[in-house]
Amino acid sequence: MNVIFSTAISCMLFFVAFICHAQQDAELVAKAYLNEPIRLSESALQQTKIRAKQGDIRTLSAIASLDKAATELLSVSIFTIVNKNILPASGNKHDYFSFGPYWWPDPSKADGKPWVKIDGKINPASREPEQDKVAFKQFSDAVTTLATAYFFTDKPEYAQKAATLIKAWFLDEATYMNPHLNYAQAIPGITDGRGIGIIDMWYLYRVIDGIRLIQSSAALSEVDNRKLLQWFSTYLDWLVNSPLGIEERNTHNNHATFYALQTAIVAIYVGKHDIAHQQVKHATKLLKQQVENDGQQPHELGRTRPFHYSVFNLQAFVGLASIAPKVGIDLWHHPQAESPTIKAAIEYILTRTKSSQNWGGKQEKQIELFRLIPVLPDLARAYDIPTSEYQSILDAYPTTTAQCALLFGLPQPIAANTSEFSLCAY
Repeated sequence: MNVIFSTAISCMLFFVAFICHAQQDAELVAKAYLNEPIRLSESALQQTKIRAKQGDIRTLSAIASLDKAATELLSVSIFTIVNKNILPASGNKHDYFSFGPYWWPDPSKADGKPWVKIDGKINPASREPEQDKVAFKQFSDAVTTLATAYFFTDKPEYAQKAATLIKAWFLDEATYMNPHLNYAQAIPGITDGRGIGIIDMWYLYRVIDGIRLIQSSAALSEVDNRKLLQWFSTYLDWLVNSPLGIEERNTHNNHATFYALQTAIVAIYVGKHDIAHQQVKHATKLLKQQVENDGQQPHELGRTRPFHYSVFNLQAFVGLASIAPKVGIDLWHHPQAESPTIKAAIEYILTRTKSSQNWGGKQEKQIELFRLIPVLPDLARAYDIPTSEYQSILDAYPTTTAQCALLFGLPQPIAANTSEFSLCAY
């Protein structure tokens, strides 16, 4: 009996040691690339720095605009989810909460429940500053601006401010967000939360890039970084294993694509490259399901804003293709180099935009071409698309082009006197 007991204890100790060792290995992997952004390319950013040092007036002008925008952010208050005026079903202010923009309280009911859908009519309450979705966008935009400004200017105050905002959102006891989205896209009186709510944070990867970009400063301590890895590890587990995460993964449009991108980048950040590989591999199935041979995206073309959603979904595929080499996969040339699916998608969009500014969407009277700019640099580099194919788009939106040129390392033909700032919503 003693021998059996001793053996059991030894096995248990070995198991605990194995788990601890695996966790330490994951942390080491995550730390090994702590300074490198994930969605953005480190080499592309360095190319921009080189152009700036060489005195390229277009690059210096764009950096000056970014510098000014970052300076203005130094005085902003922290962004948090604890100020919302409607609590989720949990009653916990630290739980992220949002509701669908087309859902309204039923005026015939005393408590307004269950809410009713009025398609196409946006409930202004969903866009109020106190709403978590609005707060997250403001937080993400601020961190992106401050972190990229720090990278290009080396001004420590930008890194410090970004770190303050990051810690407030994820770590500080009074203002942190719990690492899940159980109550996103709720419909009061019908459901406490939906899997499609995960797309509320589709640009979470910009925050992760921001965390990486300020690592060369002392703004985030080793303890801060360890806590952030813990937060994102817990969130990753929720994305992969929760019923809502699984539900979102199994959708068939941009929701599935952005789920794959968000999950893959979070996985890379915390050192879980096996999970990242699974998500990027799944993207090959999504390409087959969602993009026709001629580049059309039927699921998106059937929406009320067909151009917007076609570009939106393409943006997720471009993001996945950009990070795919980190896990040993080539999405740019899938399924074969002669006819890659992503290339067909951008060629379809560019060709159709030249012939029509109205794609027939009920809520899209005229297409918004500026939405293409964040995806063009990577696509142009991957497929050698000549600038002439999209020159008119760049010329029409010089401020957005200027900032995207900074982040993606391309000397785009932009006005040298650009003094305004427009975030590159990559």
